[in-house]
Amino acid sequence: TPYDGTLTLNVDLTDAPKRMFRVTKKLPVPTGEVTLLYPEWIPGEHAPSGPIQNVAGLVISANGKQLAWRRDLRDMYAIHLDVPQGVSQIEISFPFLSTDPGEGSLFGASASSTPHLVDMEFNQVVFYPAGYYSRQVTIQPTVQLPAGWKFGSAMEVANQSGNTVRFKPLTFNNLVDSPLIAGEHFNRVDLAPGAKVPVHLHVVGDGAKIVKLTDKQLEQQRAVVKQTNLLFGAHHYDHYDFLLTLSDH
Repeated sequence: TPYDGTLTLNVDLTDAPKRMFRVTKKLPVPTGEVTLLYPEWIPGEHAPSGPIQNVAGLVISANGKQLAWRRDLRDMYAIHLDVPQGVSQIEISFPFLSTDPGEGSLFGASASSTPHLVDMEFNQVVFYPAGYYSRQVTIQPTVQLPAGWKFGSAMEVANQSGNTVRFKPLTFNNLVDSPLIAGEHFNRVDLAPGAKVPVHLHVVGDGAKIVKLTDKQLEQQRAVVKQTNLLFGAHHYDHYDFLLTLSDH
């Protein structure tokens, strides 16, 4: 059964240099008991490594009033709440605290921001309703970036106003599989100039010189796209976006 309604997600990354992502999320809900889940099994890690320990100060409210919630006694990734009569939407807010360098060995729980860049996986900043396949839950994300920062993602932009970027709605499983990088030092490179299907490389790094490709590197990266198409004879994407982070931190 598809989820009835669209979730909205707003992630304020203006404090990303301090390793804090401020999250606000709205969910249409029915009256009665509701269970929300935090992503546990993360694609690419193949492990129950969702960093819920970095979610701090979780607040759930509706119609301007705070709602009580309780963690499941067995599943730390599930929380329960009772939605009162007259409420059709709840709001979730919390800061996500990115770890210090060196803490944790799992990729999704490792340090993901510095004073100059951020590498955000959306599984870190979302809760979703239990009882539905993630591919049948639609979500519309918005991100606020630090002033002057540029970003790269495979998600498609609906509109941008200043440092606020609103993306087109997508399914929850595709959101979790579509990280975003942004930084003070950024470079976007066309790897398939003139092609009907665009391929780009987005680069963030610790400094302006680091994100620039040499002519030889550019030639090598464009060859990857060309040779891949020759090898397989087809491609199953409308556009492809490589995300590359170059940092000692």
